[in-house]
Amino acid sequence: MRTVEIIRCQQNNSATIGMMLIDKTARFVTLELPWRDNKVNESCIPAGNYLCKLKLSPKFKMRLYELQDVPGRAEILLHLGNDIDDVSGCLAIGKSLVKSNYIGKSTEAFCEFMAEMKEQDFMLSIGSVYDF
Repeated sequence: MRTVEIIRCQQNNSATIGMMLIDKTARFVTLELPWRDNKVNESCIPAGNYLCKLKLSPKFKMRLYELQDVPGRAEILLHLGNDIDDVSGCLAIGKSLVKSNYIGKSTEAFCEFMAEMKEQDFMLSIGSVYDF
């Protein structure tokens, strides 16, 4: 099973920015909400290890990876999104950090990610925010 890791690099009042590594190689930038005590639709995902499985999303009308067994939460997806308003407690990936709450080229990053994962389940490790 492939390993995917998110190293959270920055957090402010509106967003959490991270770097996604696949098989220990930095590949994408991630965007989440800031930590708000794990409140549904208001907080980033708690640090931890999560099995990710494909699921058909009625909202997005496509198959997306869903994080399994997130404490106190459900339907946490990895999906397209550039702006913090796009995530609602989920995880978006992109190719670049444009500003503190906006990532660029999300569609390109998402397509690359999905092609690389080849519809296989994977383990996602999410760390706490790293203090520089």
